[in-house]
Amino acid sequence: MTPVFLFLVFAMLSQTTLGLYLTKEASLERRARHDPAKIFKDLKEHIFHGEKENIRSGRHMLRAWCSANKSSHGICNIESKLCIFDGSKTVWDDRPGGYTAAHVEKLCMTAISHNVEGKARLHSGQYAIQTHFKRPICVRHDIHKKQNSCYPAGINFRRHPQSGFGSYEIGKLCPLGTGNDVDNYSSGIGHHSRGQSVNCRDIH
Repeated sequence: MTPVFLFLVFAMLSQTTLGLYLTKEASLERRARHDPAKIFKDLKEHIFHGEKENIRSGRHMLRAWCSANKSSHGICNIESKLCIFDGSKTVWDDRPGGYTAAHVEKLCMTAISHNVEGKARLHSGQYAIQTHFKRPICVRHDIHKKQNSCYPAGINFRRHPQSGFGSYEIGKLCPLGTGNDVDNYSSGIGHHSRGQSVNCRDIH
């Protein structure tokens, strides 16, 4: 065999080996990007404590939001324990009887798992997730070029399929619609709102 032939064989083998290595590296990188635990780990500080340079970014827990935004006013759904401030900021109510950090982690991990399943590229998505209250809410895994996030999509419980009209099947994409208007209920003594006004100055 001539030196030129041996060189060509060596070059082809090297290229094949490099290609397999790069394919493996790309596969590992993709798996890491799609790992719900890693994704949530990267979001924890944003969700629970927010961004230092922007007090309105992140802070999707009631007390974290209010500690940084004392002039903010909102409405909390007294049943779902979800709140909305300034028309669009949704947070979990982490006062006693509401959501703990562990509850939120489980909800977000579940939503993220649904959102990354079988996808080559990630996009924002919101899913009906069962809460510890045994009723589902919509949880959004937000993909954004500046900062990804996870937060409640709307502040009402969403009906399970057996409930009929307006149902949200657990684990499936939530239909369009914000769910930010607190729903009402009727009792034997009249029509009532589940909404409760909240002033951040009163939250400690």
